[in-house]
Amino acid sequence: MSKKRTRSKTGCLICRQRKKKCDERHPICTFCDVRGLDCQWDIKILDLTTFQNNKVTKPKQRKHEMILQFPDELDIAFASPATEGIVDTATSSPVLFNTTIIDNLSSPLFLFLDPKGLEYISYFENSVADSLSISPKSHNYFKKTFFTLAFTSEAISNLLAAWGALFHKNADNEDVERYLQIAKRSLIKPNKNNNNNNNKFDYFIMMAYYLISIGIRVNSGDTSQWYELFHNCEILMRQYGGLQKFIKDFEYSEDCKFFLATFQFRDIMSSESLKRGTICTINNYNNLFGGNDDNYGLDPYQGCCQSIIIVLGEIMNTYVELKRERMEIIEKLDKDIDVTEQRLKHFEKVNRSINDLLTKVDDCIPFGQLQELDEDERELQLELFELNRITCKMYLLLYIKQTQPTSTEIQILLLKALQLMDDLIIKKKNNVVNCLNMALLICGISSSNKFDRNNVRMKFNQVYSNNFKVGNIKRIWDIVEESWIRNSSGKICIDWLDICHDFGWKISMG
Repeated sequence: MSKKRTRSKTGCLICRQRKKKCDERHPICTFCDVRGLDCQWDIKILDLTTFQNNKVTKPKQRKHEMILQFPDELDIAFASPATEGIVDTATSSPVLFNTTIIDNLSSPLFLFLDPKGLEYISYFENSVADSLSISPKSHNYFKKTFFTLAFTSEAISNLLAAWGALFHKNADNEDVERYLQIAKRSLIKPNKNNNNNNNKFDYFIMMAYYLISIGIRVNSGDTSQWYELFHNCEILMRQYGGLQKFIKDFEYSEDCKFFLATFQFRDIMSSESLKRGTICTINNYNNLFGGNDDNYGLDPYQGCCQSIIIVLGEIMNTYVELKRERMEIIEKLDKDIDVTEQRLKHFEKVNRSINDLLTKVDDCIPFGQLQELDEDERELQLELFELNRITCKMYLLLYIKQTQPTSTEIQILLLKALQLMDDLIIKKKNNVVNCLNMALLICGISSSNKFDRNNVRMKFNQVYSNNFKVGNIKRIWDIVEESWIRNSSGKICIDWLDICHDFGWKISMG
């Protein structure tokens, strides 16, 4: 009697075609690994199935595949955002969650994660993702995109487990580090000379890998490695052909818009952009989505404020340009060189820039489908938009016009901003407190008396305690506190970039 052939029902596509049992080792089973075959799995994901080729392709040479390497970027000690208060000790109750993954034994995540990892990724799904997003649940791309990708990518599933572990009360830094290392080992770098659909999907996974890793670093309070990851993300996009090609090739999908909106957000909200200017031009950001934003909804990082944040990026780029000109003039004046004509042209340019940018700030309108929200949510998003508009004006006056914080212009805007923040913090709906970092920074630097500074201190504590005690908020508070030390009278304008430089920090305000 001949031995009956065993067919693999859950193995890779090649083993299933061979009707042989697959050992189901991920991401590449032993049979395909030994023979250098393109190991694929018949696991489909929402909007991204068009970027996968479910047919068996010709064998690839594995010598062309490389494990992605970062220079020691996973070897740092994590700040623990859940252990210390900003000014005083804050307490919070543990978050309860439903284990939708652990109870589902058919989940493909069992192939990628150990029991602890399953617990942490479930915590990410049911608690962390909701806390980080300021968009309605229907547009929470932390779940719609990142979490969906976890079902087909071992690297993404382990990254989300690390993100969940970062805030889990029973996890420690070693747990976070372990899942980051697994994610790093399991990520395959796409072949830049290969243009097939599988390779395009590899780029998509790698983009997600960077954006999630950046989020983890920023949330942990990291002040340098997150920017190295962002720089690598920039290189990846240049290698692919640019942001415009990326979004076009993926047919302006919602997932792709989320990736690029997150990239734009990290770029503008970086202290390095205040030093060198944004990586991508503001015109490119304005043109990125074109008329294809009908279904995207509200961004989980920016809500309806994406348009005003892009204007903030333009203000920062203008500041970099004008500061460079101003320093050249000062250098010549120190050498007793007459530069009267150059100074006159410079100040006329400053004046034109202020007027042009103030007009753009005033003309800016909310981005996204606010009509889909109920009345309370819509009001909250509009209040957040107005707060960011005021922050842009304060930024413009402080850093381009060089207005003193104690001036009437700044103080009126400060008081309006503090009132709006009071309302947003009290309501705490849709986690809009996640979008207050830049406003807190600028209001803190602009506070010139004891009453206002105590008010800002209280708001930092409230936001920190209500927002999983994210480490990045602690870093922003440190900058504000240092600005008060350097400016005890409140009569001078403190450049927060100087503080970052002195601390050796690269900060993401997001």
